[in-house]
Amino acid sequence: MRRFLFAAFAASIASFAPAMYSREVRVKGFGKYTYDNESIFQLKVRGKYGRYLTFFGRSPVSYEGYSSPGNPGYMKCSSYMSNNHAISNCSRVGYIAPTYIAPKTIHGEWIYELDCQDRTFDRKNDRFSWLHVSNDPVAQTVANKYCSRIYRLSKMYKSKKSYYYESGDKQSQDSNKKQIEERVMTTSGKTIDQRYLPPYLEGRKKFKKQDYNGAIVAYTESLKFRPGNDSVYEYRAEAKVGIEDYEGAIEDYTKSIELDYSKRGDIFAKKYLDRGIVKYNINDLEGACSDWREASRLKNYRVRRYLKTYCKK
Repeated sequence: MRRFLFAAFAASIASFAPAMYSREVRVKGFGKYTYDNESIFQLKVRGKYGRYLTFFGRSPVSYEGYSSPGNPGYMKCSSYMSNNHAISNCSRVGYIAPTYIAPKTIHGEWIYELDCQDRTFDRKNDRFSWLHVSNDPVAQTVANKYCSRIYRLSKMYKSKKSYYYESGDKQSQDSNKKQIEERVMTTSGKTIDQRYLPPYLEGRKKFKKQDYNGAIVAYTESLKFRPGNDSVYEYRAEAKVGIEDYEGAIEDYTKSIELDYSKRGDIFAKKYLDRGIVKYNINDLEGACSDWREASRLKNYRVRRYLKTYCKK
């Protein structure tokens, strides 16, 4: 039973990849749809701010399948005489091979650009063009929440395929071609050293490839620049579970809980749920049940099956 529980936990981690930036927020009612609230900026388009937003989000995108019977074509033949012998050459003309492309759904993370005026959005590299926000719960949620206060958001502009933070002083604006890892951004009164971001993204990539040791190294490097990032501790804990460093995972989950300023919501409750599962796998049933009860108090309803099965006393 313990092995089954850990397998379920590992599967949940694999299906719940962390957000591309430092904070992932669930859209209520859609577990597959998330966005990163620290990645939301107003975007300069045609030299102006105040209309467009950009942010990182996660959503499944479905592509329709396609099939074609092809075309058998026809045979075209020609004949000629050679040394008193009739020789014929035939070739098939107009042949098109049958084609079948299976329908698929990609659970991807996308760079969104959102037009607050037209209420449309574009997910970069998803094969679709601009769509109305009603087609994507993430885009609709961000539009409803942030378009009305777009002028309060920090600014970002795009040069070719790269995004850059807009600084307030003219000297910085004149030399604003520096890479993101060299910049320092101020958000909600907090100074954030953006050098945390490249190793953070590297950790994300390595975790997806199940290179858990590599992910741990990258997350640790990220924490050097932003030691108060609760999400990085949480994701490093997940990587430590991957190498069965359960004690280290518990320490990181605990640190993430301490640093999480929200103290509520499904993301916060999930940390107690996951830490409880790790405790269970080191035979700390009392500690596991304590964490699961806290997750239940925070209205994480998925934890009820654990409480019912393992915490009957």
